[in-house]
Parts: sequence; C-alpha cells; structure tokens
Amino acid sequence: MTSGGTGRRNTSAGPLPQGACVTEYTDVAAAADVRAFHRQWLSGVTIITTMVDGRPRGMALNAFASVSLEPPVVLACIAKSAATYQPLLRSGHFAMNLLSADQSEVAARFARSGSSEKFEGLSWRVGRFGSPVIEESCAHLEAAVESRVDAYTHTVLFGRVLAASSSALSPMGYLAGKIFDPRDSAQWQGVITALAPEPGETG
Repeated sequence: MTSGGTGRRNTSAGPLPQGACVTEYTDVAAAADVRAFHRQWLSGVTIITTMVDGRPRGMALNAFASVSLEPPVVLACIAKSAATYQPLLRSGHFAMNLLSADQSEVAARFARSGSSEKFEGLSWRVGRFGSPVIEESCAHLEAAVESRVDAYTHTVLFGRVLAASSSALSPMGYLAGKIFDPRDSAQWQGVITALAPEPGETG
C-alpha cells in the first residue's frame, strides 16, 4: 500500500480570503497512485461539443460533473493541449452528450485526438442553443459558459444548463480505461477481471 507524504505546515491564522487553502502541503501523491485511483472510478462516457464558425467540434470527456441544481450548473475540465480547447473557449456554449451503450464507434472516433473527421457520417443536429447534439445518445444537455477557472494543465468551464433531455436508452459504461455495455455480463466481468490485483499484490 502506498501513501502520500505527511509534510505540511499550517497556514491558518484568522479568516481566510475566498478560495484560500487552510493547509499548504509540501508533499504530493505519486502520479502513478493518482492514476490507479482514477482507474477505479466507474462512469459513463460523455462527448462535449460546440460550434465555431459553423464548424462542429467535439471531444471525449471524463472530467464532467454537476455543480448545482438550483440554478442548474455543470462543470467540464478541458485539457489545454486538446484540439477542441480553443473552440470551446471561443464559442461560449457547449453540449454534453451522454453516450448510449450501443455507441462504441462514436466513443472511439471522439477519443482520437485532433481528428477533423469526427462528425463525418455521424448523425447529429444543431441543438436549440447552437451546440451539436449527437443523435441516439441516452441523454444530453446544452449550457452557456458562465465562468472559467485556470487549473494548471486544464481550464474548468462552468456552464449554466439551458436545456436537458434524457431517454430510456441504456448508458455506456467506462472503467479502467475501457468502455463496456453494462447490459452485457461478459463485458462487465471482463472489466472487473482487469481490475483484479496480480497475485501477491496488496491494496
């Protein structure tokens, strides 16, 4: 079992300004340990899309979360190295498309970095607020960017949800770097097996 260091110094001395950190740590967790943690996170597969100069843009995104329901706000964390990064900053709006279990080909095409052909042959439409909505997704929402926060290698976009829709389609699953159909017990077992520790390995 591995753990991060405990070196730290307390910096709290009375009221802190908004966003300040109470404790400043001098050690951080090893990157391999953090990656191993994230491999255990079971999620769906989301595609963030936007439209710039009449051209649809999009990328697969795992760092997505709900922030608030009243008002409805979500966040998306975008790598600055991504080809879709600048279009997302320019457009001021985006759609989140939650892929259904039968959209493995869609997931594969949007996982490719920098491809200019992601939307070719794809069934999609322009949403009510201008962002591309992928057909046959099990759910989607459209949002307007309210604010953005610089976060090291990424930028966090906070979006006010303007429209949302869902269906009865089963969502795709994502775990340990693999997509799978949650309805297929063999696929589910394969993902679980891949997560199993090697003989003699401790958690």
